[in-house]
Amino acid sequence: MKIVVREAIICKNIKKYLPKNYSEVFPANFGNNGEKVNIVIFPCDRKGVITGRYIEKALQKMKGASLLTVYFAWCFSTEAKTLIKENKGMIVEIHDFEWTDETWFTYKNG
Repeated sequence: MKIVVREAIICKNIKKYLPKNYSEVFPANFGNNGEKVNIVIFPCDRKGVITGRYIEKALQKMKGASLLTVYFAWCFSTEAKTLIKENKGMIVEIHDFEWTDETWFTYKNG
């Protein structure tokens, strides 16, 4: 899966980096226009759950971990949400369903 990581993006410019599905759910009044954040974008056409493993990969790609990071996905697992919050992150998801990594793998693999 291709994870897009953009670092030090000015808040007022975030929407130009997002696929339409994500820009529709992104809060219009987010942040100070001059403030910078990191963004992590998972494919929105992948109607699956982003697990903790994918968040760990995204964290490894980032250099500017001191900035707030906004994560975009169809849905995040409970473990992924915990990792995001522990690492100064914000969650933007299209579908909010409480999967765990284990329940998602079981569902996906039968």
